[in-house]
Amino acid sequence: MLIVDETADEKSSAGAAAAARQYSGTMGGIALCQVAVTVTYAIGRGHTLIDGALYMPEACAADEERGQLAGVPEEVMFASKPQLVGALLERAHSRGIRAAFVTSDEVYGSRWLRCGVRQRGMGYVMAVRASAESDIVTGGYRSIWFGRRGLVDSTDRDLLALLQQDATQSYAALGRAVGLSAGAAH
Repeated sequence: MLIVDETADEKSSAGAAAAARQYSGTMGGIALCQVAVTVTYAIGRGHTLIDGALYMPEACAADEERGQLAGVPEEVMFASKPQLVGALLERAHSRGIRAAFVTSDEVYGSRWLRCGVRQRGMGYVMAVRASAESDIVTGGYRSIWFGRRGLVDSTDRDLLALLQQDATQSYAALGRAVGLSAGAAH
């Protein structure tokens, strides 16, 4: 399994490369920090960091003088966090690193990145924003799901039950794929 996440280092000055007031779960909110996007390879016996990239906020990337003073190479340009992850996953794939699944929180659950993961032959368990719209197809039954805006009527309740069952089975399969015992996967 490949785990996509980020970590932050608090900074005392905005003079460091990519340091900006930005959200950090590590810091518990908005803080002056640098954020690194990471990819970790995990199996049942352990995990290891395999790659990472410094996230350059758009304002930092646009400030050429600041970038030059901080030692940022000229070719470094703004890339969204999902774009950085796409590049990291491509680099891992080109190095022969294979995994059955990629997992991440909602910051990385964009449709673009999910499509890229599928194109590399991997499954995914990625959170998506509550407002994300999705087409759901289960058997011959099709429903449109609208996150928090969704209307749940009596026919949708059957679909919800199927989704819950499928999610439980998928989570158990994911646990088996990374070497967890049946009890640990629930």
